[in-house]
Amino acid sequence: QLGASCDRRRRALAALVTLGRRGGESGLAAVLACATDAEVPIRHAAAAALPRLFERGEPRAVGAATSLLTDTEESVRRAGWEAFIELAQRPQVLASVCGLLADGDPGVRRSAMEVLVRESHSGGEAVVMALVACLEHPDTEIRSTATQILPDVTQRGDRKVIVALLAFLEHKDPGV
Repeated sequence: QLGASCDRRRRALAALVTLGRRGGESGLAAVLACATDAEVPIRHAAAAALPRLFERGEPRAVGAATSLLTDTEESVRRAGWEAFIELAQRPQVLASVCGLLADGDPGVRRSAMEVLVRESHSGGEAVVMALVACLEHPDTEIRSTATQILPDVTQRGDRKVIVALLAFLEHKDPGV
């Protein structure tokens, strides 16, 4: 019975997305509410719907997507990141990535690092500095990923990055 209810609700959510903004404020509010639903498929569908219904920077949608970034279900987190990246401004994305790299859940940290890797392809000082900060991260996987990506996104001869990598290389703690 629970499965039938979930399917019915997913179909209703899909219909709201099809209607778009023509569904009115109550339709938009219903989609936002689905982002906190108890059912994984409903949260996932809500995450996918957010960028289709809301404009970049719209606070309610950005807030709903943000709440999905720490979801216990990996598929919902990934869909939440996709929505968040489309809805939030780039500085906000990078700030969230950096904040979530400190999350207690390794899955949340891994998702944040995947986004940082993806964002690194577009470069920029903020991405480089986020990767440099990752060199001191307690999670070995995050440190390792940062050392692999930094050479690809850094300007040749960047003193800040060179100093950070030298400190990383000479660190007394072998686990760093």
